[in-house]
Amino acid sequence: YPTDTLYGLGGDFFSRPARRQIDSLKGRSRKPYSAAVSGLEMLGSLVQTIPPIFWKINRDHFPGKLTLLFPAGPRIDPDLLDGGSTIGIRMPGCPPLLELIDYLQTPLITTSLNISGHPPIHCPEEIPRAFPSLDVVISGPVLPPSRGSTVVDISHNPLRILREGDVPPREILQV
Repeated sequence: YPTDTLYGLGGDFFSRPARRQIDSLKGRSRKPYSAAVSGLEMLGSLVQTIPPIFWKINRDHFPGKLTLLFPAGPRIDPDLLDGGSTIGIRMPGCPPLLELIDYLQTPLITTSLNISGHPPIHCPEEIPRAFPSLDVVISGPVLPPSRGSTVVDISHNPLRILREGDVPPREILQV
């Protein structure tokens, strides 16, 4: 599915079979996936607390090209976090995707559509050739080059930039 950065690969965040299938497709294992959510209510159901810094980041950058790490809530099976205590949350600035997540009423696993270590796919016509066994492909436009979402750990103070993506770290650090 298209997002505001890259084409994503996903499924029900709580589904172990979906996780195994995505691991197999990407050629990766034992690395946690982020959850794409449709709104603040869904976000709140997945996290233990919402740190105060979130509200400042939310004002200018959420939904958007960020993945934020929160302390995982008690509802989250630790197995889904691959041994970690945080959960990555992404609310893409892509209204059709947000509508789909809202309709499904469940967060989606969200990860870039690529073989681990290879460049992501930007053109929807390439998807069936690269991933012929996908159950569903939601096509969209050819996406411009992107570095993906910027990953920020807000579970600790001070926050930490874990991966620089399309949102420059200075914009987050100015918050």
